[in-house]
Amino acid sequence: MHKRGIINLTASYIIVDSLLRNAAIWIFGLSFSIGGTFVIGEADAWGVNLATSGAMTLCSVVTAYLLVTYHKWGLMVAKVWLLLSACLNGYAVYLSSHNIQLLVALFASLFIALWMLKTLELPAVKGAYKAIADLHTQLWGILKG
Repeated sequence: MHKRGIINLTASYIIVDSLLRNAAIWIFGLSFSIGGTFVIGEADAWGVNLATSGAMTLCSVVTAYLLVTYHKWGLMVAKVWLLLSACLNGYAVYLSSHNIQLLVALFASLFIALWMLKTLELPAVKGAYKAIADLHTQLWGILKG
């Protein structure tokens, strides 16, 4: 797969992962920890769920934007997102050991996040990203005058 294709695939995965996690919060009522308290996708916690879902979606879109525009911080932010995603998927696997379909989906998402994290660490991908990011920085410098 081409280096740019991997970067675009990673950006797409970040957004889809966020949307699926939001759906899991609302539909399945998966628990996750916020400041030591557990929030479950029930009607009485809709405000917290809505705020959390909105913040997560916004962060995923910003992360994907930084990655596909080859911002100098984009690769690092994407790696942090993928690492946090893998940790959250691992925690969700621990919580949902009773539901086999959900368990399989979470394991798949966990392995995809780990594979993308490993792939972004390849020297060819890092080198191509840095080269394009430097070119974009130079172009913006020229356009700014």
